[in-house]
Amino acid sequence: MTSISEPDGTGDATYPLTLFDNMAAGLVIVMGWLVEGTVDVVRLEEAVDRVVDKWKMLGGRVEKIVGMYQMRVPLGAYPSGYKRYTITSQTSAKPLKNYVSLPFGLSHDPLPTALFKHSDTPRNIDDWLKSSTPLLNWHITHFPAAEGGESYSCIGVTFPHVVFDGMGVASVVHAVEAELSGNEWLAPALVLRPGLNKNPVLVELDKSIQKRIKMIDNVECTAVGLISFWWIICFSAWSYWQSTWHQSRDRIIVMPAAAVKKLVEDARRESSEATGDDTIQLSRGDVIAGFLFKTIFSDKNAHQDTAYRMCSLASLRRFFDGELSDYPHNIIIPIPYKRYASSELQKTSLLDLAYQFSVARREFVIEDVLRCYDIMLEGVATKRPFLFFDPNVDESSVLTNACIANIANINWTGTGGGRTLCRYKTSIRKPPLTNLTNIITIAGYLDNGSLVIQSSLTKVRFERLKQSIRKLLEETYEK
Repeated sequence: MTSISEPDGTGDATYPLTLFDNMAAGLVIVMGWLVEGTVDVVRLEEAVDRVVDKWKMLGGRVEKIVGMYQMRVPLGAYPSGYKRYTITSQTSAKPLKNYVSLPFGLSHDPLPTALFKHSDTPRNIDDWLKSSTPLLNWHITHFPAAEGGESYSCIGVTFPHVVFDGMGVASVVHAVEAELSGNEWLAPALVLRPGLNKNPVLVELDKSIQKRIKMIDNVECTAVGLISFWWIICFSAWSYWQSTWHQSRDRIIVMPAAAVKKLVEDARRESSEATGDDTIQLSRGDVIAGFLFKTIFSDKNAHQDTAYRMCSLASLRRFFDGELSDYPHNIIIPIPYKRYASSELQKTSLLDLAYQFSVARREFVIEDVLRCYDIMLEGVATKRPFLFFDPNVDESSVLTNACIANIANINWTGTGGGRTLCRYKTSIRKPPLTNLTNIITIAGYLDNGSLVIQSSLTKVRFERLKQSIRKLLEETYEK
């Protein structure tokens, strides 16, 4: 099914995307949810249709002009046959039990991407541009009820990462969720006029740079870097080795609520005892990030000088006096956490790690953003690729904490489906960086308090993480 309609206004509006979007251009994202019950595709289509009516940008197209990307949004009558989005559906020939066992255990493999993405939807931005594919491509897979059993559905949406970051696509999904539930929601306030429009990020960056131009050069920015094509070749070979020899691949952990509670409460209690200050509250995110980093990379067999670094991606929407609070496109950079030698990481307690991450997050300021942007501009000028993690350590880990976006436990009951059981994401990358490791996404909490964590780790590291969570559960139940 497709949606074709005619909005008010005349002509097309265009506006440039930014270097932040360029960094994500090599990715197509497939985001999906497994829900109980049978999703009514017509109800979902009607909700998506209302969202695109209210938020015109979603019915636009992404284009590439001289190495940069831009949005083109029709404001007048759509051309004949113009698709604002697509919705497709299928009924699985195989039962759900062929893919996953319910209820979930502590870990399981992600469901196949084909359950959430139609085969005709492009897998890279080049094909997306050539085919003028809509930004949002929904796909539903139904699993009919077996005798005496329940039915299930997979709901997926595929989009080019060059247009949306995590918070951006979350705002789209929450808008659809609101329409399904009959709740009010507000589309972003950006007013588009026929012709070329300004991108608010570029406007705010320019204003901030003018105010702080003398300060930017004094800011050290080591969490990102410019790389050579030889570095890319070497890193691609290393990543391939990790996936083939060390079995690095995507896996899901559903961390029980009891384990999350014990982890966070123990860290906060130890913090209070160590400082004598009950007012200090480590965030759940800092504690979980510290737990993941220490558990995954504390390897007694590693050389003591092996250098590790976690890069936690942060939205920049909190800066610029709130002018970008509802901006839907890419606007993220890594928080500059420190580097750790293997010997130092093993000696550093979880509490200290969480505290150091907390301090780094609080001390993350606009000058860090501007210095990072300055390096991006340098990369354009020198034709050197820009990297969203530290290229000067032995291993980097990229962490995305999506809890604030509340994207895991979407309420799909307005489609006729039931509760959400899990959330999945597939990142389809352009060669040569097709197999990346040490990528961790804290997807968010389910309705029972369980935490969904999707990670691309070696088998040994993933098993170490599972064992640490089992230990938390054992200690909880011993009490």
